[in-house]
Amino acid sequence: MYKQKDYLSAVQRRQDMQKLLLLYPAIHVEELCDDYQISMNTLQNDYNQLKMETEDYNVYIY
Repeated sequence: MYKQKDYLSAVQRRQDMQKLLLLYPAIHVEELCDDYQISMNTLQNDYNQLKMETEDYNVYIY
């Protein structure tokens, strides 16, 4: 759905995910794992990091 990603560092991947969250009201985690070629655990770590980063800007990810 979101197109295959070339290799991205963890920081680049999270930045890319932030863009997707602005564009799409809902994102399926399985598709993100497939698109970024990452495990569910890695996605969970990225999610936790994004939550911490966005709290500084009064933006919350649920």
